[in-house]
Amino acid sequence: MRIAAAALAALLGLCMAGSAEAQTRLSDSSQTYGFVYGEFSHFDATGLKVDGGGGGAGWHFTRYLGIQGGVDYYRQTPLDLTTANAEVMLTYPANDKFSLYAGLGGSYAHGTANPGLGSITRESTGYSVSMGMEYWFRRPFGLRFGYHHQNAGGVADQLGIGLALRF
Repeated sequence: MRIAAAALAALLGLCMAGSAEAQTRLSDSSQTYGFVYGEFSHFDATGLKVDGGGGGAGWHFTRYLGIQGGVDYYRQTPLDLTTANAEVMLTYPANDKFSLYAGLGGSYAHGTANPGLGSITRESTGYSVSMGMEYWFRRPFGLRFGYHHQNAGGVADQLGIGLALRF
């Protein structure tokens, strides 16, 4: 319970700091922005390692606080796997082009297998913890690298790298 209270206090402090900073630097529009991305990803769980791809979107409300969500699809005969997540992000902007982020939220997994005797489908939800970085080459174009640890349908790790478009 103490950890949850400390995390909430830190989150509120970052929100207030971002609002105060926005008032003093009104001319800088890079503090809030939206983004979309496409990525190549690798899924690693006990007994299953598979590559796939996906995409997502997000919004930075302040320099330090945002949200993001994404969907990835993996196919390895006879398995089709779809994972999704939605997270609250805390971001540390090192400069105008490079930032680090950490996220906490929920995850969803949907898997279908066709072993030959019929189809087996399983769905599950759980938590998602992530960390990563963004590097913006120019104002609208960037590169994202992220790591997600989730437990929907079993504990799994996902690594993703992709291109992003900022708006």
